Amino acid sequence: MKRRIKQFILLLGDIAILYISLFLALSLRHLKFASLETFEKHLLPFSIIYFIWLIVLYINDLYTARVIKEKRELVSKLATTALVNIAIATTLLYIIPYFSVSPKTNLFLTVIISSILIIGWRFICNRIVNPSKYKTNILLIGFNSGTEEIAKKINSQSSFGYKVKESINESDPEKIKELINKDNISTIVVKNSYYEKAAPDLYQFIPLGIEVYNFSTFWEQLHQIIPVTNANKAWFLEHLRKQEDKLYITTKRVFDITLSLFLGLISLIFYPFIIIAIKITSPGPIFYRQTRVGKNNKKFKIIKFRTMIPNAEKNGAQWASKNDSRITLIGKLLRKTRLDEIPQFLNILKGDLSFVGPRPERPQFTKKLTKQVPHYHLRHMIKPGLTGWAQIKYPYGSSVKDAERKLCYDLFYLKNRSFVLDIGILLKTIAVVLSRKGQ
Repeated sequence: MKRRIKQFILLLGDIAILYISLFLALSLRHLKFASLETFEKHLLPFSIIYFIWLIVLYINDLYTARVIKEKRELVSKLATTALVNIAIATTLLYIIPYFSVSPKTNLFLTVIISSILIIGWRFICNRIVNPSKYKTNILLIGFNSGTEEIAKKINSQSSFGYKVKESINESDPEKIKELINKDNISTIVVKNSYYEKAAPDLYQFIPLGIEVYNFSTFWEQLHQIIPVTNANKAWFLEHLRKQEDKLYITTKRVFDITLSLFLGLISLIFYPFIIIAIKITSPGPIFYRQTRVGKNNKKFKIIKFRTMIPNAEKNGAQWASKNDSRITLIGKLLRKTRLDEIPQFLNILKGDLSFVGPRPERPQFTKKLTKQVPHYHLRHMIKPGLTGWAQIKYPYGSSVKDAERKLCYDLFYLKNRSFVLDIGILLKTIAVVLSRKGQ
């Protein structure tokens, strides 16, 4: 929650900075304070531009605590963002007649001023909004083993704003009260298996404003992930039993159809170049069809541009590795840019895929992973996606361990899925593609 508040504060500051920058740019251009008439003339077109700029800031991770704290990365990302925003603004202001307000000087002045102010605003936030003295002190209860490791993981993530101060094995009310006063404890995290037993003892601390979490809920909020190894079957029954919202399902399907038609038509421009490149660099078919497991374990054929040599799996199904020798030269480029995936717009139109959801796996691997990874079958409760929470949060994976880690992210999406989260994932996917991370 604190992280969301900080991001919201950053966003409000950025909005204020953009409009202040516009006023300053107009004033500098005329060497006098801009009149209300001049400001209003530029207000609407620049408001639309600023809305897009804020999306670019979000895509480029300029609202994440880690990037904000790393000065070099912050300046680098902001410089990249400024160039992208100039290109976007130039396109709108010079190609679309509606935006024609003779803004050449204003545009560059606005970008320069806003970039300087946004950097300064983030440095200020580092000192004021997120100083170490404002960290929330945590008391761990019931962690007889592994306490030190858990505390280390929480304390090492300084951007979370938490610090483990104490740990006790049992919920002794007198001891807890003493620690609350002594160490200014405001959050208590209880081991999952001990949570129900400790509840009567912890109930009395609600009036004191103490936040009490079981470990799974606390870890989910911190990492936006469901730790499957710590979540029991009762937890899943409580949180995943609800039916999907019909309005959400309908809205998502309409969105999938509309966007897949739009992007599908645009992507046709790339088809001739991709087809020629595939045929020149490697013998074999242009397209590659592969069986995947979808919602309710229904199998379907996914379609992609071929990126591997013919008979790449003559020795049986296997995961593609990071530097797989079976991938062709053009295949490497297609995979890095995700252009090999664009034929899957057809799968989305057919209803086998959605734009956002758990990435569908092959039957051979699904069978193996269902046996080896706890709760793996739950990811088939919803329609798979072209991209997903795991794809933007976890790097390339090609093992059972990677699949288990990705499942933690898939289950977080399954529990928290919404149209707003879907849009956020799609925007972050753009950043992943541009940075060539994820899978």
